[in-house]
Amino acid sequence: MSRDGNRYCMFAILSPLIFVGIASTGTQAQELPEFYGVYAVHNGKLTELKRNPQSNNYTMPLGGADIIQSMSGITFPDSDLSFIIFSPQVASMDTEIWVHIMAPIRNAPSPSFHIQDRGWTFRVAPIPNQPQMVKLVRKGGTSGGHLALMLPGGFFDFVINQPPHPDGVCVERLVSFIGGAVIYRPCGTQQGETRQHAQQERTKDVVYPMTAERAQQLEALFQQFLSNPPVALAGASLVGRDRYPMQVRIASYDRSSNSVTGEVEWPTLNAVHRMEGSLVGRTLIFREVAHIKKGKAGLGCVYELQIEDERSLAGMWKRCDGSSDSGRTELTWK
Repeated sequence: MSRDGNRYCMFAILSPLIFVGIASTGTQAQELPEFYGVYAVHNGKLTELKRNPQSNNYTMPLGGADIIQSMSGITFPDSDLSFIIFSPQVASMDTEIWVHIMAPIRNAPSPSFHIQDRGWTFRVAPIPNQPQMVKLVRKGGTSGGHLALMLPGGFFDFVINQPPHPDGVCVERLVSFIGGAVIYRPCGTQQGETRQHAQQERTKDVVYPMTAERAQQLEALFQQFLSNPPVALAGASLVGRDRYPMQVRIASYDRSSNSVTGEVEWPTLNAVHRMEGSLVGRTLIFREVAHIKKGKAGLGCVYELQIEDERSLAGMWKRCDGSSDSGRTELTWK
């Protein structure tokens, strides 16, 4: 064999070794991580993200644990990001992962942030020949500002040096007398403004901006609905990918205090709970306080649901059985 032939054979043998740790992403080579972790990818380069130390209890308002003050400081120049997760548990991940908006809290010590229940979904894709790695991708990117990648083991905060989404500009923290429930509203400079965003993605946020006049109309309409008890609402709560039907029957409504009482029935969990709550603006806040019929449903859940239109409410459930879990609840009324 000629000297040139020997060179060709040697290159053929070494080529697979040269590209270990590199994956092809179209025309651009993608660096892959060496160690387990969560990584952001910008221009093909990896940056390891840090799990926020408040990940364990950020949904718990007790003692202000929902106020995020420990930030990583990791910053990117724009939103052209994807993510790589390197873990033995990637096979059990959902098919979509959320990146949530973080908004600064005006009436809390600075710097303080709240994780909004609004953001963008990233699709989970396998990485060829890497069974312990997945890539999170999204077409169109995100807005700027402080953001949080939400994973089952916690959240990973970072900053994009671009203008934030309007819901990431500023919020105020309000505490209800019902079980210490906390709601967040846009700061005064945002209230009453009308925003029309081209192709704005509506997600699961419980505080959706609208004009002050429209909010007052919906609040008055719902108060009228509550004024003739008993009244019923029907819908479901989401726990991961599972959907649990629920019926809320409001037996009494005191217009002077805006307080409500009633019961919550879980048909598929064979449970009925007594509930107490109040209407705060256009947000219905209530808590399951006692068993009427003990079944498989957790007790103590707090619901913060906003009136979205003439027939529906949507928002969050959290703190069931004292846990830090949370999810989405949707109800309809007529």
